[in-house]
Formats: sequence, C-alpha cells, structure tokens
Amino acid sequence: MPLRYDDFFAAAFPDDRRPYGYQCRLACGPEAKAEEPGTLGAGTACESRLIDIPTGLGKTAAVVLAWLWNRQQAGSTWPRRLVYCLPMRTLVEQTRDEVRGWVERLADADLISTKPRVVVLMGGESLEGDEKDWDIHPEADTILIGTQDMLLSRALNRGYGMSRYRWPMHFALLNNDCLWVMDEVQLMGAGLGSTTQLEGFRSSSGENRPPDLGSRNCRSWWMSATIRPDWLKTVDFPAPLAESTPTGLLDTEKSDGGRIEALRSAQKRIGKAGVASGEKNAKDVAEFIDAHRSIDHLNLVVVNTIKRARSVHAALVKHLGKEDPAPILLHSQFRPADRLRVLSAVASAVPGQVVVSTQVIEAGIDLSAHTLFTELAPWSSLVQRFGRCNRWLVEGRPHFSDAAIHWFDLDEDKECLPYKPQQLSAARERLTKLSDAALANLETIPSPDTDRPSFRHVLRRKDLVELFDTTPDLAGADLDIDRFVRDADNSHVRVFWRNWPTQTPGGDASSGVAAESAPLREELCATSVGELRALLGKAEPATAWRWNHLDRKWDETKTESLFPGQTYLLHSRQGGYAEGSSEALPLGWSGDPKQVVAPLDEGRATESEETEANEDDGASAQELWQTVAQHTDDVCLALEPLLSALPEFLSSFSEGAATPLAEILRQSARWHDWGKAHPAFQAKLHAEKLVQARATGKLPTNATDAPAAKAPSDAWISGRLPRKAGPDEQRRRHFRHELASALGILHPDSDFPLTEDSARDLAAYLVATHHGKVRLSIRSLPDEWIPPIDDDHPNERRFARGVWDGDLIDSCELGGGVTAPTIRLSLEPMELGLCEADPFKGQPSWAERTLLLRDTLGIFRLAYLETLLRCADARGSKTPQPRQ
Repeated sequence: MPLRYDDFFAAAFPDDRRPYGYQCRLACGPEAKAEEPGTLGAGTACESRLIDIPTGLGKTAAVVLAWLWNRQQAGSTWPRRLVYCLPMRTLVEQTRDEVRGWVERLADADLISTKPRVVVLMGGESLEGDEKDWDIHPEADTILIGTQDMLLSRALNRGYGMSRYRWPMHFALLNNDCLWVMDEVQLMGAGLGSTTQLEGFRSSSGENRPPDLGSRNCRSWWMSATIRPDWLKTVDFPAPLAESTPTGLLDTEKSDGGRIEALRSAQKRIGKAGVASGEKNAKDVAEFIDAHRSIDHLNLVVVNTIKRARSVHAALVKHLGKEDPAPILLHSQFRPADRLRVLSAVASAVPGQVVVSTQVIEAGIDLSAHTLFTELAPWSSLVQRFGRCNRWLVEGRPHFSDAAIHWFDLDEDKECLPYKPQQLSAARERLTKLSDAALANLETIPSPDTDRPSFRHVLRRKDLVELFDTTPDLAGADLDIDRFVRDADNSHVRVFWRNWPTQTPGGDASSGVAAESAPLREELCATSVGELRALLGKAEPATAWRWNHLDRKWDETKTESLFPGQTYLLHSRQGGYAEGSSEALPLGWSGDPKQVVAPLDEGRATESEETEANEDDGASAQELWQTVAQHTDDVCLALEPLLSALPEFLSSFSEGAATPLAEILRQSARWHDWGKAHPAFQAKLHAEKLVQARATGKLPTNATDAPAAKAPSDAWISGRLPRKAGPDEQRRRHFRHELASALGILHPDSDFPLTEDSARDLAAYLVATHHGKVRLSIRSLPDEWIPPIDDDHPNERRFARGVWDGDLIDSCELGGGVTAPTIRLSLEPMELGLCEADPFKGQPSWAERTLLLRDTLGIFRLAYLETLLRCADARGSKTPQPRQ
C-alpha cells in the first residue's frame, strides 16, 4: 500500500502526531484533506508563496516535512536544498535540533531514501564530517539553517563569518536549486526587502520581471502570522506574484472543532498595567510583576531593549525573596554554550519562576506562560508575544483556564526605540479595545500600515551584479551589504576573547596577538557596533583586532573603523561579558570593562579557514605526494558524478552554445593546475623533501621531472614571505598558480583543445576562479614583489598575483594523455582595452572577457559553473588515489 503523507508526518514525531489539514495541503496540494486519506498519496508543485498561519500551529514542521515528502517523490522537481532563514540567532539551535530529530526518525523508519544533511550556518561554525563538506556536494539533499545575517550575506556574495574565498560557492549554491523559507518575516527589517528582490531576480518568467540572471529552480516561502501580502511588494518583485501568493491555508479549518479550534479559542484576558515601563522605572515594573505573577506556573516578561531587560532582571533579583526561584535573563548576546544553558533553564523553569526576555522570545521558542508581562510594542510584535501565553493544549484543552496578559505603556517620544512612535500609537489603539487576546480575536484585527517593515535601501540589480566580483577595492575594502541585510541601527558584529601574554601586566596588548588563531563558533558573542564602540571607549586598550587576509596578521582596529558583519578579537582584560557561575546563570554581553572574560579557546584548532591568507595553498597539503597529472586525474574522475547528477542544470545552461558546458568543465578540470608547474609554486616545497619523495618512490619513478601538485604538510615551506625578496628566493609573494593556468590556456600556442572564443574564455575563467582568489579582474596587490630589471628583462614588467610578464612554464603532463607545452606567459590581458602585442594582439582584455561571460551567462549561472569545478577539485583532493 502506498505511503500516505499523514503516516509520513506522524513517523517524524515520537508521539505519533497527526498533521493539520493545512500541513497536508502544503505538502500534497490544495485538494489534500487530512480526513480523506486518498488525497495524501502524492506531492505537489513547489511555488513561491506566503504562509499566513497563526503562531503555535507548527509552521516549522509544516514546511520542513513538506519539503522532505516531496523530495521523496519519483522525478521530484523540488529544490535539493532547503534554506531555513531565521531572524535571530537564538532560534537556530532549537530549529536544528527539531529538524534533526524529524530526519533521524524518518530515516530509522526507512521512509526517506537518502538522509539529507542538516547544517547550521553561523559565524565560526565548527562543522564536522559530512556537514563540513556540504558545499562540495551540490547534488545532495541538504537543509541549511541560519540567521538572516549569515544566509542573506552568503546569498549576496559577502558571507559573514566565513572565508572570503568561499563566498562565490555559497553565493552559487544559495541562488540555485533552493527553497528559501523565511520564518517570522515581520522581524526581518531590511532583510525582507532583499529576499523579495532576490526572488524577483532569480525568477525568469512573469510579466514585468527583470532579465534572467541565470538562477535555476529557486523558490521562496515567507511565513508570518501578522504580515499582509502587499508588504512583500518591492520594485523588482511586482504585484502580480505578490498578490497571487496562496494565502488562507487555514480557512477551511476555522470551525472544525478540533485541535486548531481549541488553540484559537484559548482565553488570555488582557489589561493595561498600573505602572509604565521605561529606563528609570525598572523598580516599579519589578514590584508590579511580583504582585501579579503566578506562583504556580511560568511567568514571562518581554521588553523592547537589552538594556531594559538587564535593568528589569536586576530589579527582580533585588525585589524577589530568597525563597523565590531566581529570574532568568534571555536575550541575543550570549556565547553559544551560555545561550543553550539559559534556554535549557527556560525550558525547565519551575513554578513561579520569571523569565525576562527581549524580542528573541517572539519567534520559534516554544513555551506556554500562564502570565505574560509585555511593554507596548508594534502590533505585529505583540501578536507574537501573546502567542507565548497559554500556547499549549493539555488533553485537547487549553493549557490554562485563567491565563493573563499585562501590558506596560511607554512614553512614545522618550522610550519608543527601537520602534517608531506611530507603531506604538497604532498598537495602543488596538489594545485599549481588546479584553481577550485569544487567537480567534486577534485574527479579526488587521496589522496596521505602520507595522510594514521599512528600509531605506533596496537591493537593485546593479547592486547585485556589482557584488559578483569579490576583489577588494584598491584600499582593501569590500562593498558594504549590511544595509541590505538588516536595519542600520541594528548592525551586529561578533567578538571573541583571548588571553594572550603581554610584555608586562597592563602592558601593550598588541605584543602577543600575532600568534592567535581564528575563532571557533563556541567563542563568538554577537553585539552591536555601537555597544562594541562603547566598550572600547572605556576599556584598555581602546582597540579590537581584525584579521588581515593579505598580510596574514591581526590588524588593530579603532572604534571609528568598526563595521557590521565582521568578527573582532578582544583581550580578556577588556571585559564586556558576564559569564555566571556553576550556581548563577550567565547574563551575556554586558559592556562592562570591569568584567574580565575567561577565553573559551582550549582545544581550538591552530588555524581555521577564516584566517586563510591570499597566498596560502592549504588545499595542496595532503598525506600523499602527487604530481600534477595524478591530481588532475583525480579531479576529472570526481567531476563525472557531478555532471551525471546535475544534467538538468547543464542542459538548461548549454542551450544555444556551440560547445556543451559539460565539455568545457571537463577541459577546465584537465588544465586547472597547469600553473603549478611554475617555478614559484615548486619553490614552496622543501627541495630535500621533494628529492627524498622521488628517491623513495612516493612520487612516481617514471616522473622524476614531473612537477608536484600535492604533498604532506611538512614538505611545504611555512612562514610569511618577507617584504623584499632575497637574491636566491624562488617563491613569490601573493603567487597564484591558477592565474598562471588561466593565462596559459588563453595563449594561442597552448594547444588547449577548445578553439571557440567563448568556450576558451569560460574555461580560462573557471580555472582562474577555482580557489576563489582570482575572478573578474587581474591586478597587483599591495606589497607584491616587483620584478627585477636584468639582462633578460631590461625594461619594467607587468606583475599581478605573483605572476610576472615573461614567466616561463615548462611542458607539463596533465594526465589523461594530455601534455601542456612550454609557454612564456604574457600579462597584457590585465590592461584595459584591446591587446597591442603578441601573443594577444587584437584580443580583448581579461576584464572584457569576464564581463561578457558574466552578462551572457548571468551571475547565478556563472557562479554555479565555477562552483562545480571547485567541488570536483575539493573532492579529488579529499580522496586522492594512491598509484604505483
């Protein structure tokens, strides 16, 4: 008997939970009905939509299990990746744990053919095993969970908290073959507009749509209990799609008398508190809470700022008796382990305990408070807060029969931040007419126009196209995307603390920082740029440190140079964090310089991807020695499963092309490491280690002159190159072998088999980008070594990325019976305009070639193609084949 969706859904839960009707329709189509099993046997089409469902009715399970169900259907066209985007970091771990539980139970029941990876994307994330390598398996089913900062920044090619050299891979994978799910979109601010704009850019059909940028099979779902469909409309996401998104999924169940009706009718009497809240009223608020709290059940207090949350929490600690359970403080600025400890305390709160929280409680956190105290906030936020009161059913009935909500008024002019006075005024008007905040009553009250997410900056096509190139400007800076990710006054950074030795107690903190490695996720704490600036204004020293990927060192960063989305290193004695103890819960970021912070750096890796420098070739280190030909054979072998698994992409991308894209990728893989035959690359190896490897047969005895491509870590010369080259130094500062490979492919005498101009240009681009360090432009980097003037080169020479005009690359075996000839490189394509000298006379510059590729193929398609080659290279390097 064919599997039905209601049985599939129930198997994901330990309590055999049955799906609501709307969950069935989301997975099986608009005709599906929970009470009619015959309608639950197949999937449905995946289309972009708005999911307007009241809080507490299982939206997360609805979308994740709908995606899982449809991915199991024969010939499924649903995207391979589910991207679950959350507005706040505190929700990520909870969502991850729920999703992993569903996946494991379905896998144990043999109801899914392939278990998808469940991967968390957050700054400094320490992934292991298959999760760490998710981005080199574009053909695999994957569930990606993260905050809008982490996910949207990756979708905009400026991924926060990750190696800049992997930005293009995540840009490609998050803009192709993805179902984006935006949860609690009323909290997204500027990020909401960016998600709708991206949907417009990725869509290639529909009236008034912008030209196709090359995305394939991407859809977007927006979820909220309080958003209106017209709020999704942006300049490139026009009315026809926004107004036709399927809403009213719940309509047919509003009078079914079952579980949904019980939740909708759960009573929550509401009234205005006798005191007002505000910066100076923490003591009065604490006294009111104590007088009206439940002593038998959970009490929840929600305020609008972290500063007030700390103040109210401190006042409650002083006011409550010693026999009362200690109040719990919850906000967004904890290190991960401390946040989990606090969330665990909230989940196991004892009767009468008070949880003081900021807006982080509004979404995703599943608790059911008897008594809710909340500051006046925008109506959409209040609806979410009300949803945390009397939220559960017990034996089919509401959790409490006498639940209560008290709201504190605020002075709109003095205390409205982070909201606007108009939002508070509109919410107050609705509250004064409300005596019961049951879901059924809230559904009749529309969200006011003042609650529409507003943003000063809208992502336009020109902005996105400019973000495709990841080359920093001449000052080393990148285009700022923070204005497209979240509100400017809510700009976040991540900080971590280390306790490196200084010369003297209280001495120069810069003296030992050079030895510090990149952070692990467990060390990171989020805070705002403003709060970090305030701490540095009081701390000693008044500086933070940021990793410089070009010079491979930590740069001192003064307060005026801090900017959002970055990770900064602080010394322990600069303080700013309240850690708690074995008896007391942590309080998180405090901004107090007197609180010395214990670093969480035991057992950390000596180096991580985020600290990779431009001239590094870490991927060239592996256990086995390999020649260029041997490694290239591995890469070509690893490419074939990718081409076989993704035929629909290559066929759609190849339409109208003279040379199939699969063939261009195969030739790119074969020629990608030719540049490792350059003397500057071979000079990175210890000469004696190379000789020993050949003498002992670790490199093939019949290839004594073949250049090495891979070698064990101890065979590579370590340490930073000096500012000036020594007389016998063969290495080059900032040398990139992939640039040498690309220039060689373009050379008319290279014997490269693809002769069509567009095919050769694309192959050269794919080869140049296979480490993410050379892309649309070729230019010299600061402090490169300048080529010397000698008898062979009496004039000044062009130079870029360690490659010098006139460099000679010897003939090199590339595997598969292919041998590259000896070539003298020319860097004339780095100049703008048509080339004027041989071998490129009359041919376009590198910039002209790459910009034509960008505009012809589209940025999403081009990034996807370069990602496929990078995946094959990484997979071939990960599993090198030993040879005799």
